[in-house]
Amino acid sequence: MIINIIIFIVGLALLCYGADWLVKGSSRMAESFGIKPLVVGLTVVAIGTSSPELVVSVVSIVQKKNDIALGNIIGSNICNIGLILGISALMHYLTVQKIFLKKELPVMIFSSALLFIFGSNLLISRVEGAVLLSGFIAFMLYIVLSTLKSNGTAELDLNIDALVIRNNNNKLKDTIFIIIGIAGLVLGSHLMVKSSVVIATSIGISDFVIGLVLVAFGTSLPELATSVAAAFRKETDILVGNVIGSNISNAFLVIGTVALLKPVTVDSSILSFEFPAMMVFSFLLFVFLRAGPALQRIYGVIFLIGYIFVMVVSFYR
Repeated sequence: MIINIIIFIVGLALLCYGADWLVKGSSRMAESFGIKPLVVGLTVVAIGTSSPELVVSVVSIVQKKNDIALGNIIGSNICNIGLILGISALMHYLTVQKIFLKKELPVMIFSSALLFIFGSNLLISRVEGAVLLSGFIAFMLYIVLSTLKSNGTAELDLNIDALVIRNNNNKLKDTIFIIIGIAGLVLGSHLMVKSSVVIATSIGISDFVIGLVLVAFGTSLPELATSVAAAFRKETDILVGNVIGSNISNAFLVIGTVALLKPVTVDSSILSFEFPAMMVFSFLLFVFLRAGPALQRIYGVIFLIGYIFVMVVSFYR
């Protein structure tokens, strides 16, 4: 038990440092290429911090721990909005661009709804996994094409040519920061999840509860650490983009990949509470952002209370 606690602490330290390096490197890289921080949050940062969910879910399926894999993704998506945005909103007044309401946020709601629909027959098949994975590829292409369109191809090429001469060393340094940051996040998350599962199993917690509560919290720590670092640096576009992009990646990329490897069975009890809870958090985020240009502290309180309520109910029911 003591050894696992030490491993947990080491993993937490790697997460914190990795998050800071990732935000620092990605934000400076975005500035050097003239790319909006929002785009970086939705792509590089979101995918990087979603990699623990992907690794843990794939390993869980291979080891025939299906409940951990599905609980991990549902719990992570709830945690990303309820816990991470809740804490971030309490820390800093989160201004949000209107583009979220028109494009990225509806995609996140759609990905969650599609996952819910596919799971309603208690099985997410390989074909449905392929559809989800195709949705992720389409979303990434949309982000890239939108960036090229907004910047202008000629302008983007000119900026890159100039920066090759002026800031080549800086770009290399930022790339190293991003790689080390992602590596720290993945390794730290792995250590924390591994130690947490051992501790939880020793006291007799079910696989689904482990996945929904403990593993989901552990694999969401990269998003939490990254978002807290972004809040301190007032990089609100990266912060919100990271959460939305991560939820899209979880539903499309992670479940899509896992279902292609092996069809994912869905327990009927999940459809009555955890899946609807995930949808409620997504719609609440949409409603709160429609109410004003920022996530206020009161919204952060609501998210946190909601997150605690869902976790407690799931733990005891």
